[in-house]
Amino acid sequence: MRKTFAEIRALLTMAVVLLGAISIGPELAQASTTTSSMPYSTATSSIKDDLTGPTASAIGITAFAVLGGVLAFGGEISGFVKGLIYTGMAVSLMPGAATLYQSWFASASVF
Repeated sequence: MRKTFAEIRALLTMAVVLLGAISIGPELAQASTTTSSMPYSTATSSIKDDLTGPTASAIGITAFAVLGGVLAFGGEISGFVKGLIYTGMAVSLMPGAATLYQSWFASASVF
């Protein structure tokens, strides 16, 4: 089905309006830059530090290496156990991924 000139013009107008709204939006947002005074903010900061610290990264790297070795040299492993190993490998990469995300996007808030 071929679009008419009026339909194409309407789509382009909506796209321009949407892009304009997106580009103006951050200045209009009244986001607070002060620290939070919520009762749970210290607890969540402590959990974040524990999950993304150097000890968690070292444990994750060690677990990934051990699980990779089990997968490579484990011989006959059933599909269920392989799934558990893959899940363990994915979970072991999460602390490193969180740290990497924080270093790449320093201004973004992960937690």
